[in-house]
Amino acid sequence: MNENKQIMLKSRLKSIRKSRNVTQQQLSFATGIAEKTIGRIECNSAIPKIDTAIRLAKYFDMTVEDLYEYNNKFLKSYV
Repeated sequence: MNENKQIMLKSRLKSIRKSRNVTQQQLSFATGIAEKTIGRIECNSAIPKIDTAIRLAKYFDMTVEDLYEYNNKFLKSYV
């Protein structure tokens, strides 16, 4: 088994946020997450800590899994 396979995560936060007409500033205020952090998550330059991901998911009334797209055959075989 090849253990070097990478799980590719892609944040859907920006599209979800925009579809609900929420600014980064509003999201930051409501969740207590810094705007800079939200921007990095949206640009896929940072993966949030689990508590951050949970706060974002709760704000949008969805699961953490709904905030991300993933592409990995290895992972999908276990889901």
